[in-house]
Amino acid sequence: MNMFKGLLGDLPQPGQPGEGGAAGSGDQNAGMDDLFKQFGGFLQETEGNDQFKGALDSVVNDILSKDSLYKPMKALKDAYPDWLEKNWEGLSDEDLERYNK
Repeated sequence: MNMFKGLLGDLPQPGQPGEGGAAGSGDQNAGMDDLFKQFGGFLQETEGNDQFKGALDSVVNDILSKDSLYKPMKALKDAYPDWLEKNWEGLSDEDLERYNK
């Protein structure tokens, strides 16, 4: 995790400028653009590093494992019918048709 501290250190923190409503959305977008540029540079620097590749593979596998995804996906599946029933009037016909597939 220490390898990401430098990338995340420049992001606006909660309660700082760049967060929140429309006035701060430009700052927030600039911060995200900067983060993606820094992360892209970081990936290029570590491209041939097998140790980093193994660590990244491990993190991705953990994130995408059934143990990590099952509960949130089940909660989403269980809550979806109620959400759709409450919000269907605000959806476009195309979205409603797509959501009901």
